[in-house]
Amino acid sequence: MRALVIVPAFVLISLLESNPIAAQIPQVAVASAPIPQRLDVRFRVFPTDNIWTFLLLDTANGLVWQMQYSISDSTSAGRFAVNSQPLIATADAKPGRFTLYATHNMFNFVLLDQENGNAWQIQWSTNAKGRGIVNNLSVELH
Repeated sequence: MRALVIVPAFVLISLLESNPIAAQIPQVAVASAPIPQRLDVRFRVFPTDNIWTFLLLDTANGLVWQMQYSISDSTSAGRFAVNSQPLIATADAKPGRFTLYATHNMFNFVLLDQENGNAWQIQWSTNAKGRGIVNNLSVELH
């Protein structure tokens, strides 16, 4: 009887040692699927790779705010201006004109004017000096 228990256990251990992937404990992803957003609205929220930080875009004029939330400390929840000057004249503003595109750098996004093709590299940061428009991507390189 004892041999019957030892042999299956030995076979199981041998299989797990020869296939280390099978020995790993599966992990459940905690990220949720993106929530569909209307594209014709004035304000949209864009996720960053930082779980505590989102970007709020005024799609009419290109203003962007870094929004931070907290589950335990309300003093660190709120928003900071990433760029504080509208990128177009008030008369030309309309919902859906601007959008954001994530880059492979978690702190940088491309802000695009979908009407004229102008684009800016924006950067969010927990440090005030690190937030803002970093580059005008509409400048022609020679």
